[in-house]
Amino acid sequence: MAPGRRGYLVLLARYLAEAANGPYRGVGRDRTSLWGLMRPPLQGGDTLLRLGPGLASKPAGEAFGIAAAYVLPFLATNAHTQLVVSVHPSAAALALELQRSTGSRPLFLKVESDQSFHQAAAPGTLGDESGGRGFWNVLELGGEGSGSLLFGGSAARVLDDPLGLPLVGHFVSLLLPLGHVKSTCADDAAFLRAFEGSPKWLKAQTLEDEERSAKPQWADPKVSCDI
Repeated sequence: MAPGRRGYLVLLARYLAEAANGPYRGVGRDRTSLWGLMRPPLQGGDTLLRLGPGLASKPAGEAFGIAAAYVLPFLATNAHTQLVVSVHPSAAALALELQRSTGSRPLFLKVESDQSFHQAAAPGTLGDESGGRGFWNVLELGGEGSGSLLFGGSAARVLDDPLGLPLVGHFVSLLLPLGHVKSTCADDAAFLRAFEGSPKWLKAQTLEDEERSAKPQWADPKVSCDI
């Protein structure tokens, strides 16, 4: 892998370790707010990442560097169960290399034809198990055609130029949401108890963290002040 690609992955991992530790408390006298990076919707919020033939035709280190950058924001956080990697048969070796690099945390991989992928990614009712699109986001890396990708648009091409890589924070914002929630009351302790522990916030997470973490305990989200 080229040093630039490797360095980008290092910066991306450092950013996630620092930024994916919310929520953070907002500043203000008359209200209470929380903000930070978030996981995709916890129901029907999976991302489908396609490794296409165009990606597989790149030099091995180049292809791995691109694919790994898209996988890392999920794999290194509590969103790791919300990524499905669809693999064109020509990209099977790349997919196996990605899987080996993840250690004991598995990737959800499925080798399938373009026809099967397009059927899975076709527009439909979000989360519809009867055959409609059950994915919150679809990104196609290296799709066939005249250089334009069917799914993901510019977000699926933003890492193609090794000399024009985006800021890591901007790149993550193409894959995962940034959100906030607020109460109209100042210093609202009940609001903070209800929402700070939500599993919706994105958290940097190692395997050791995952093993130690207990099931989140939710406070009763009652209205905490008179309106």
